[in-house]
Amino acid sequence: MERREKAHVLKNMGDIPDSAGTFYCYQKGKMIYARKSANLQQGLRNIFTRDNEDPHIMQLISLTDALEWRETETLLEALCWEKLAQYQHPMELCQSIQPHQDYVYLAIRFHKVPYLKVEETTIEDATYIGPFPGRFHLWEVIDVLADAFGYPACEDENFPCSRLKNKSCHGWCVEDQQKIADVLLKNYLEINPALLEELASRKESQLNDLHFAQADITESQLRILRRYYRYLAFFQRTKYLEGSMDCGPFNITLSHGQIAAIHHTQTYRFFVSPIEYQPNEELAIEKAAFNEAYVVADFVEKNASDLWDAASRKNTNNTEE
Repeated sequence: MERREKAHVLKNMGDIPDSAGTFYCYQKGKMIYARKSANLQQGLRNIFTRDNEDPHIMQLISLTDALEWRETETLLEALCWEKLAQYQHPMELCQSIQPHQDYVYLAIRFHKVPYLKVEETTIEDATYIGPFPGRFHLWEVIDVLADAFGYPACEDENFPCSRLKNKSCHGWCVEDQQKIADVLLKNYLEINPALLEELASRKESQLNDLHFAQADITESQLRILRRYYRYLAFFQRTKYLEGSMDCGPFNITLSHGQIAAIHHTQTYRFFVSPIEYQPNEELAIEKAAFNEAYVVADFVEKNASDLWDAASRKNTNNTEE
């Protein structure tokens, strides 16, 4: 790693690699911030070349006089270097700058309009999935399932709403409640491959009929739904990810989907909170755990299929119980 003055770095942002890695901020030789990034160049740009209203980020910008970065093969390796830096150099700004504070949950209510809501917490009477990094994605998912399949997209507690009045909705608010419960369970709480297949088939037909604009819309819907189901697969498994695996120079021990220990020249242990989730939080985790857990799960799925499959079996067994 090479440490460079901040002014030099900001003047030559194009010299920074666009690969995964960990960057470090210094003030007078003291490390004051360390963070992983899937794209080092973009990560540094997001902090130092954009208008930031977060007072903690503004403080980081003002204090930093030098920057350093380390390229990695994977984002999980970058996460390990981040955790080691924060372990060895406790940094107040790392605790203050927390993007997860703005993450949101999808709340599903089986017998009450609106059936789907985007919420900040998991304290209401609903079944929760999340958190998700952006509320806009959840609104897109609700719209896709409504527009493509006629599923619920109630706007508020007042019904009938405009969707029912203009006949763009099947009228779930006046349907049999068991019917709506089945729709919510099979398409929002479970991965439904049939919906993906249906959208893929529609796109192919539209292309064959030279309806390219419609095919583009369907492709966008397919991409949004695939992304949602990828998140859902993560939430189904993350709490059950246990065991050890290698990543770059590290051997990592997992507990409840998070890093409990990093073995690298010596063993570094990290506290994993044994949170007791409520039954309606089966597919929900703490906001503070999301970023680490998602990086871990992504690596496990691609590189440690035995751990991924074991988590899937545990999830299935727990669901059946």
